[in-house]
Amino acid sequence: MSDNAPPLEAAPAPTPLAVEKLYRHCDPAELDFDSTAELEPLARQPGQERAVDALSFGLAIDHEGYNLYLMGSSGVGKQELLQGILQQAAARGDGGVSDWCYVNNFEAPDHPLVLRLPRGMGHQLRRDMARAVEDLLASLPATFQSEEYQSRAQELGEEFQEEEQAQLQQMAERAAQHNIAMIQTPAGYTLAPTRNGEVIPPQEFEALPEEQKKDTLAVIEELKEELKGIVRQLPGRRRQSMERFRELNREFSQLAIDPLFAELKRKYDEQEEVMSYLEAVHNDVLEEAEAFTQAREESAVPENLKERAREFTRYAVNVLVDNADLETAPVIYEDNPTFANLLGRSEHVARMGTLLTDFSLIKPGALHRANGGYLLLDADKVLTQPFAWMGLKRALKARDIRIQSLDQLFSFVSTVQLEPEPVPLDVKVLLLGDRYLFYLLQEYDPEFVALFRVAADMTEDVDRTPENTHLFARMLHSLSQQHELLALDRAAVARVIEHAARRVEDSAKLSVHRGRLQNLLTESDFLARQAGSGTIGADHVDAAIEASV
Repeated sequence: MSDNAPPLEAAPAPTPLAVEKLYRHCDPAELDFDSTAELEPLARQPGQERAVDALSFGLAIDHEGYNLYLMGSSGVGKQELLQGILQQAAARGDGGVSDWCYVNNFEAPDHPLVLRLPRGMGHQLRRDMARAVEDLLASLPATFQSEEYQSRAQELGEEFQEEEQAQLQQMAERAAQHNIAMIQTPAGYTLAPTRNGEVIPPQEFEALPEEQKKDTLAVIEELKEELKGIVRQLPGRRRQSMERFRELNREFSQLAIDPLFAELKRKYDEQEEVMSYLEAVHNDVLEEAEAFTQAREESAVPENLKERAREFTRYAVNVLVDNADLETAPVIYEDNPTFANLLGRSEHVARMGTLLTDFSLIKPGALHRANGGYLLLDADKVLTQPFAWMGLKRALKARDIRIQSLDQLFSFVSTVQLEPEPVPLDVKVLLLGDRYLFYLLQEYDPEFVALFRVAADMTEDVDRTPENTHLFARMLHSLSQQHELLALDRAAVARVIEHAARRVEDSAKLSVHRGRLQNLLTESDFLARQAGSGTIGADHVDAAIEASV
């Protein structure tokens, strides 16, 4: 150090902080109530105005990609905050809620068709189709057992037999003119020479003059060719006869089927998709009318008709989502968001050692149930379920729900699989998660920002002002009511306020973390009840705080 350098000055001693700056006492006398039972419950925890504004904006904007991420630590009260906001939003947005059904595709059974119906109509259509099958099982057998049908069928049969017999009779008469007999055998018809109306035995025929034998055999060959022509025409005539029988069956089937479907079509004439489906069912029933006539005699009993109707699953209606009792837009929380629980699945049944499926075994996912409304998901649960996040993003980007099993996706099994028609998707997805997950997704998943454009951040503390202190007391009352706890006296409220400031490590702020506050109130309530007290006092709060340290 240089000799000319100025001497070093000692650093000033740190000024000690006053106790009041480290710990701010809450005087119970400042509270204008004796216990929280006198206060009005607080519908929403204080300090969340920015989060509420972001949520309201995201729920109101109706454009693709404006799904929401609500961030905050575990237990801060994300679901409780959403509850009131979503109730209001759901009441305003019930116009897009529909019933969704899957029905058989008669042209391609492995590609079931989806029907979108007004609320309550899905259950109605399912009931109407079940009754229609029961009516057909009762009316079609009676139609084919009627005297008119039996008479017409007998006439057709006799007409064919008469035509066949007439041709063969003409053939037999021409053969008889040449002393040839036409004989019917189990194998068909054959020709043999005759004398005086009797068939000539083979030995006697061989003894005839060669010229006579030659002429007779030539006639027989000529007649055989003619007989073959007649016999070759018989299958064609039988086909014509069968076609006329089909026309007769169709004519009488329509007597039972057409009025039934005409009534159904009048009932659903404003639903274009249903009308197309009913027309396809109508045509298929006409083709398969014989199946309805094979019912057992005891099936005429009503209860057995219902049992028999279950065999005709091809005409059933699988109501995937029934919103008949829903008065607002749906709000669905899925606590186990697996790939299948989100997007739906197609179940299988074992028959003869083979796994089979059809449209009636399609089950809905959370996206189906929330369609037209709101779906709440925990971000960490979605991200930790195999392929659930991938499936959710694909559905939101495509704006439809495709039911596809992971087994089918990766060809793990070779069972019969379905490719149902996709369900159009209109839903707001709200992810609930911690901040670090939000920033990780924002950084490493480029699709996340495009799909979840609204972020709402819940604060965990508020300024310790007289107004917020009163709101804090009302929030304590709300928590007590929700969980059926004892009310807090003013001293207990003051002690909880001091503890809330200590939790946030700032005497000028209050922690509004619902989970921690709820735990403190629950333990204090337990201690108060053990002591036989009718309210929670400051000593009970102190004991609960000491026990939790």
